[in-house]
Amino acid sequence: FVSGLSQPLWSDMRLPHLEQLQPPPPPTGRRLPLLDGTPFRIGRNADSEAVVHGEFISRDHASLRKSDSGGWVLRDLSRNGVFIAGSLRLKPNQDHTLTDGDEIRLGGPGADAEAIFRFVHPSSGSPPPGGGGG
Repeated sequence: FVSGLSQPLWSDMRLPHLEQLQPPPPPTGRRLPLLDGTPFRIGRNADSEAVVHGEFISRDHASLRKSDSGGWVLRDLSRNGVFIAGSLRLKPNQDHTLTDGDEIRLGGPGADAEAIFRFVHPSSGSPPPGGGGG
């Protein structure tokens, strides 16, 4: 179960955001916006921006922040792991600069993950979902 500040209908696809992949989001999808200057926390804590409940999810599992160079940095704050692309396990308190399309898995690699998000950064040059264009 994932809850957070996002409304399922939030749709400003021009902003960096996380797309919830697992547990399955509502039919309209769930996009969690990442805002400049605002730390974004994921974990069991009720005051996290994305609250995730699971046996292997820490109270403060991971955080994201915008770096001075303009990229988004993910930090593992957990005991049970943060995985990128299903196999790269971050070390505790290790920072990882995200790229558009990175899959973030919490609580286990591969199919063992309790929560999965995709990092989307539209200004990184990738086409918008659905083809875009005009």
